[in-house]
Amino acid sequence: MKLGVNFLALCALLSLSGSSLAAPSSATSGQVIKAPKIPSSWRHVGSARGSTPFSFTLHLNSANLAGLASRLDQNGAIALSEAEVAAYASPTNATLATVQSYLKAQGIADSAISYNNFKDQITVKSTVAQASKLFSASLASYSNPDGTVLPRTTSYTIPAQISSSVSLVQPLASFFQITTGPGKGNLTTAATKRFELEERAATAPPDCVANRVTPTCLRELYGTNTYTPTGGANTDILVAGFIGQSFSQADLTLYLQQFRPDAATYVMPVIEAKNAVNDPANPGDEATLDVQTVVAQTYPLKSVYYNYGTATDNGGDIFEAAFTDIINNYQAYGSPGVYSVSYGSDEAGFGATEAQVLCNSAMKLTAMGTTIVFSSGDNGVNGQGTNNGDSCPPFVPTYPSGCQYILSVGATVNFAPEVAVTAATAGYYGGGGFSNVFARPTFQNTAVSQYKTVLGTKDAGDYSTTGRGYPDISAQGYAYLITENGNNYRISGTSASCPTVASIFSLLNDARRAKGQKNLGWAHPFLYRTPTGLTDVTSGGSYGCADATLGFPAAKRWDPSSGLGTPYFPNLRTALGI
Repeated sequence: MKLGVNFLALCALLSLSGSSLAAPSSATSGQVIKAPKIPSSWRHVGSARGSTPFSFTLHLNSANLAGLASRLDQNGAIALSEAEVAAYASPTNATLATVQSYLKAQGIADSAISYNNFKDQITVKSTVAQASKLFSASLASYSNPDGTVLPRTTSYTIPAQISSSVSLVQPLASFFQITTGPGKGNLTTAATKRFELEERAATAPPDCVANRVTPTCLRELYGTNTYTPTGGANTDILVAGFIGQSFSQADLTLYLQQFRPDAATYVMPVIEAKNAVNDPANPGDEATLDVQTVVAQTYPLKSVYYNYGTATDNGGDIFEAAFTDIINNYQAYGSPGVYSVSYGSDEAGFGATEAQVLCNSAMKLTAMGTTIVFSSGDNGVNGQGTNNGDSCPPFVPTYPSGCQYILSVGATVNFAPEVAVTAATAGYYGGGGFSNVFARPTFQNTAVSQYKTVLGTKDAGDYSTTGRGYPDISAQGYAYLITENGNNYRISGTSASCPTVASIFSLLNDARRAKGQKNLGWAHPFLYRTPTGLTDVTSGGSYGCADATLGFPAAKRWDPSSGLGTPYFPNLRTALGI
């Protein structure tokens, strides 16, 4: 299979012609879509009542996604208007009319139908019985990991009348599961004294102490402490919150008073979407870490907490749904320059068509000028653990790090030098490896080829030799201090490194704005072309199988444990000419 952006273009063209990566198309019988591997935490609990309300979304084939991919590939960082992206993403009039006519013929009222901004997604309010009939599906009741019972099927058919217009229907066969990082440990008074007395490395920044990472340390380590942001009217960084995660403004204020006093007056705006409610009385580790890290690194830039969905929300791929929601409300959400997401899943839980739909949505959002940053995971080459029963070898890629429009972030520990986290040094392995779904993009060809020369035949057969490699970049991911319910804790994981990298890119956007430039947006081609703004990480690695020798060691240049290395803000500015 041909690699790089041409693969994405091919996927888009196949989609336009009615084909799909999930199953072969048939002009007479329709398009059969089967569920991927179902996590063992989802349990079949019986039949589903036909009268149960059930909404589904049809993903229509866009007019020219291959053209949008080509434009990004040729120009790198661009910031198109909504209308410009719509010209590529919207379906043709004929495609839209075909689907609308079919729905009408099936007795679905216009009042039950809604559209996204580009009209490439049609959501229908229906029932289990009607959806089962429309898509020849046997919808049954499944209990998800939170105990919520939802209608799902292991197979459905997109009818022949619309199979050339629709690539996917969600959440019929979607068994989505999401995870966060390792969690926090209590930081006692005695431990605080012990940590402060630990010996610092000779060349480490003066405020960087082992096992106790503060905002001041991060700013010194990555060179942002001498930069004064100016900010603007738009949202500099949108911080994602899923599965019912909330943060406390009181905790944020107390944290800033301790570790970034000049920012202590900052009040974090909150966007609540799809029934989400931020509950400050019940803050979560993930939300607390993300919000406190971002504000302490970017003040006075405008950071916003974007709370999407609920703890029991399993209505399909929530990552893709959030992309679509941000696109639909791009101006209302402040045209975010960076979108930071410290959550993940396992790639094995998604069919190729479903994964490509997400990556297409990421491409649209990126084309509008938003840099999308995701954590790479905390179980090394053994995925995120969301598909219980997966074990390595073979290696289990995380999701959605394989999409080339997502900046995947690994984790490091220590300061002089930084090393990729391992179970021995940080208690976990940062996610790393190669996608089984997404082919290697052209901007990564040289970097991956160089690493494969170093790797040789090690672990041959345990990973895709043609897949997109991740992470792209890394940062400190161990022993961050946070304040939750008035107490200080330590927390580790790529959930920590992700908002740190996202913060640095929001500061780069601020520096670009001061020069009259647009947001960086799709940063990958620049980073791989000009890695001089990054500090290479050559020790540690991404492992995690029962056989501890299996996995990817860090090496010179890019590797699938630390990526291209850690960011150094002054050098990145120089490389960008700002």
